[in-house]
Amino acid sequence: RMERPRRIVFQDEVEKLRDNKRGVTNTIHFSDKGSETGALNYSVPIGHRPKPHVVPDYVLKYPGIRNAEERENYKAVFNDQYAEYKELYGEVKTALLKFKELDNMMNKLTSGPQSSK
Repeated sequence: RMERPRRIVFQDEVEKLRDNKRGVTNTIHFSDKGSETGALNYSVPIGHRPKPHVVPDYVLKYPGIRNAEERENYKAVFNDQYAEYKELYGEVKTALLKFKELDNMMNKLTSGPQSSK
């Protein structure tokens, strides 16, 4: 199975997508006059790097359930992915048991009687 790279989505992108679905548009007006812009006109310290607010991609991929049809779609996706999870879990469990077996063998070999030369 080929792994898709994860996509980092920022909070403002989530809000923009949500607002676009509702038909809301945001407009910011800038002014050269300085004091009339209010909160938009402030100085940022040199070297300041704001930390992005990271939103997991599942927030966009799986929005809230609004009706029975969406619930059934979510259920189908969950069941499909859960079956894959159980299969992978079984493989990991088998590998873990093999490692425990090998670990026990190593312990027996290192703790066994040592021959003198």
